[in-house]
Amino acid sequence: MKQERVNKTFVFATIGMLCAISTAATAVAYPKVARVIKVRDGIAAAEREFELCKKAASSVDAYYETEMPVISASLAKYDAKLPAAERLPELLADVKRACRAAGIAGVSISTQRATPNKLRDSRLSRCAAGVLHKVPLSVTGTSTYRGVAALLNNLAAGPRLVLTNSIIIKQADQRSGLISFRAQVEGYCFLETDRRR
Repeated sequence: MKQERVNKTFVFATIGMLCAISTAATAVAYPKVARVIKVRDGIAAAEREFELCKKAASSVDAYYETEMPVISASLAKYDAKLPAAERLPELLADVKRACRAAGIAGVSISTQRATPNKLRDSRLSRCAAGVLHKVPLSVTGTSTYRGVAALLNNLAAGPRLVLTNSIIIKQADQRSGLISFRAQVEGYCFLETDRRR
């Protein structure tokens, strides 16, 4: 009986000591465990952010692959519309061709002094062909309202970059129904301004 009481006391004392030791160990280890959990959560968040960045980068790559050919084609189209210095007469010929296609009679084209086109970044207005210049043109002729509308459409859709700034139309002739007009347009081309450059 005595032995049994001693054994129970020993067991309870052992259990108490183990509980005290584990409580103390938990109290000492908790801050370290909390830091480990916090670091692990940070790593998981960083991995999720990395995956999102990878998806965004692949989206940009896909956009670049699909859109770059379209952008390059557009740039090539505008390059073709900007004649170099030796093709300036072609610019005038193209404007005259647009007038003929619209059925304009008595066409007269006069040019004014070309001026360098001011762009925010001056590097964009210079290339191997020279400096991008704006060439003011005055186009006069006789036609119908429909013919003038066709001319404006031809100039906008033509092979050269030509912008129409204004158009003045005189009153139609009562008998023929024809009108006379004067259009102020701008053509763009590259001109060599300094041979030493």
